[in-house]
Amino acid sequence: MRTLIFLSLVASLCSCADDAPVHQPSSDSVDIVLELPEIESGMPVDTTLPEIRIAVKIDARGNHPYVEQKRWPKPDSCGDTVNIYAHYDVPCGFVEHIIDSLCAGKDLRIVGVSSGLELGIPFHALHRFPVRKDSIGLHAPSFIPLRIGEAGLFFVDTVWHDGKEVMKFFELFYGNVFTPEDSPAFPERKPQVQSISVLEHEAMAWDEREKNTGPDSAVFLASYNEFVNKLEVYQKAGVFYTLPPALMDLQTDSMITWKSFVEVLSVHRKVQEKLRAEAKTYLAGKLANDGNTDTRYEFTEEDLLLLYPDRLRWNGRMSGPTEHRLDPFHLRVFKIEKPVPVVKGPPEDMERLD
Repeated sequence: MRTLIFLSLVASLCSCADDAPVHQPSSDSVDIVLELPEIESGMPVDTTLPEIRIAVKIDARGNHPYVEQKRWPKPDSCGDTVNIYAHYDVPCGFVEHIIDSLCAGKDLRIVGVSSGLELGIPFHALHRFPVRKDSIGLHAPSFIPLRIGEAGLFFVDTVWHDGKEVMKFFELFYGNVFTPEDSPAFPERKPQVQSISVLEHEAMAWDEREKNTGPDSAVFLASYNEFVNKLEVYQKAGVFYTLPPALMDLQTDSMITWKSFVEVLSVHRKVQEKLRAEAKTYLAGKLANDGNTDTRYEFTEEDLLLLYPDRLRWNGRMSGPTEHRLDPFHLRVFKIEKPVPVVKGPPEDMERLD
């Protein structure tokens, strides 16, 4: 029955014009309510951006049909980012259908409320780099399939029921870039050490290449800039570790509430902010122990994105407000022959990182 209701809502949406609400309020309607989900972190919302609002209409009989309302600026001022406002109890599949129909190729800000303030969780579409048709020369990505259902967040046959368990999973996925052996949950994705010898070898490889050549010089340049950024991070903090291409792909059951979905997005962003703040604390402590008071030795936002890149993919979009040079490859779905295991404790045969 719930599926039939959802399909009827989708059909009604498709039959309406883009600049009109899906349902016009009837004479017996009492109110149109838009209560945003609670989130723990996000970025300030730019209220000048185009927006989509999906509210709940409460009529005299207590029914709750969904009302889709839009406010688009003039075409000459329309940007590439759209704010998404949706009532917390609306089915996630309904919101996804509207987004896919009206916001193809646009960045999104999923808007929620934190301490009474509206904040946005960013997801960006592909603008800068075209999607490659092959993955030759790349590491095989550690592709982790996640699904949000009524019981919680699923990974293969494991389920996390609350925000604390989800947060712990995200923390284990990203690990610690300075002491990666403290996060043995993903032994098949051994972090790559970034020491001076490793960086020297990468520098020699770059010296032997012809600059700005190839089918996509923008990807080439982004890759080179990332290498330079690694050198700068090493100069500030010494040895650190990076993950090979890795990705969490998030799918949703169509009838779960928007609130349940946004909660997972919010926890992921909170973990990212927490890890990046801890990286700053680590560097400050290291410099203090070394007696270095040079204020230039601080992690920039670009440094933090290198240390902890956003790696959550949803609906063909990547989490985070900026692009990473590997995003084009992660926007493709690679078949997973063997899922990455979640280990409760350090495996006995795991090789320690020196």
